[in-house]
Amino acid sequence: MAVVVDGPRGHRFFGPPAAGVTVAELAAQNLVRGVPGFFPTDPTTLWTAYDAEAGTWTPAAGGAEALRPGHAFRWYLLDRDGVGHPAVSVSRSFPFVLATERPANTANVDVTLDTRGTRFNYLANPFGTSLDLSGVASWNGAAGIRSELFVYDEATAAWAVAPDAIGPWEAFRFRAAPPRRNGNPRVLRIPASAAGLDALAAGLEAADAADGPGEAPWAPPPHRLAFRLDGATPDGRPLADGMLTVAFADGASPAFDPDEDVEKFQPPATAYALLGARAGAALAGYDVRPAEPAEVPLAFEARGASSAFTLSWDASALPPGLPVVLVDLATGAEVDVRTAPSYRFEAASRPALGEVPAHDLADGTQAADRFVLRIGDGLAAVEAPVTELALGVPAPNPTSGAARVAFAVPEAGPARLAVYDVRGREVAVLVDRAVEAGRHEATLEASGLAAGVYVVRLEAGGRVLTTRAAVVR
Repeated sequence: MAVVVDGPRGHRFFGPPAAGVTVAELAAQNLVRGVPGFFPTDPTTLWTAYDAEAGTWTPAAGGAEALRPGHAFRWYLLDRDGVGHPAVSVSRSFPFVLATERPANTANVDVTLDTRGTRFNYLANPFGTSLDLSGVASWNGAAGIRSELFVYDEATAAWAVAPDAIGPWEAFRFRAAPPRRNGNPRVLRIPASAAGLDALAAGLEAADAADGPGEAPWAPPPHRLAFRLDGATPDGRPLADGMLTVAFADGASPAFDPDEDVEKFQPPATAYALLGARAGAALAGYDVRPAEPAEVPLAFEARGASSAFTLSWDASALPPGLPVVLVDLATGAEVDVRTAPSYRFEAASRPALGEVPAHDLADGTQAADRFVLRIGDGLAAVEAPVTELALGVPAPNPTSGAARVAFAVPEAGPARLAVYDVRGREVAVLVDRAVEAGRHEATLEASGLAAGVYVVRLEAGGRVLTTRAAVVR
């Protein structure tokens, strides 16, 4: 049972296809460090357990630790020979073959799902043959799954929806349902039959029914709009992000709902590109909402990337007759997603990170609002009555040129929109006049401002609102 490891150096997610595989066996094949017995003072390269409550991985406990079939582990691999010590553990250049001589597992594997915190679970194919994921909804305990299955693509540093089947050693990830009301654990059975193996299938029906009838496996809404973002590093290595889908379902919440939506994953890489639906300070990679007029802000972040990107989408499963337009806040361009399959744009990238972030979810405060997805009757959504003073985040943010600043006032009267530096000095006045009740927009010209963070201040109707704008060079 073997898998060929190739591609760029970086993190991989694996799971053993046999019982009894140890950390020492992995260390004999490629570099393991940062755990007892394997260069414990050096940076960690192997993590063997995921804590959904903390959103972090736990380093391996030592060479004798046995890896659990059905559970994923995370390994940072160098594409380089000889790092380490020949008597302990050394790295190997790609491609290399990860294998075990232990007997392949052929029995059903039961996994207790983690329903704490983020409720994300990292599982893996526990068999020596390909695992069919297309029928996951029929697995015993599938009521404990509450999102699509995702896999990590190390070639593009991106999470993406899992294919119909994965090979030996390959891992996948999903969000679990909330804890059971009666306190019983949620158990998912990975059936040997899904790997083409004949095993006794003692059921978990009693556990599935313990909370009473009505709990069914998660299924994606049939109407959806799936996006893909493509870019590259300056040396030509591809970057991609395939984890943004806006789905439509009757009765869905228009706001972020952890039982419907899935927060955006942080790629375990120093260079990446990502796009998510804005959900306050967070980003959503899977956003379920009703098929009614709305504007969904889409935030963008790139690290260690070139400036050219392509955003593409599959509009074939949109609700019939529902208008959807993609608006580029930086250029003003509007694209009907039903008539165009993609959109090319330019965007500034921040430098690559010095190290891979430890947290599991993307930090929405680091992303700039670049697009708006205008759903349904755009005029009806935009022209709804203004009932309170509002100030939007400048877009794009950060900016090196012009940024749009949207604001709204419920009553006609004087309004002042100004920009201040960190010392409180006024550096620009965008609006200082009487305005009509309703929505308005001003332009912040950042080309003459030094790089840094600025405060945008709106004063109208006896109230003051502020937001921040970042200027980069």
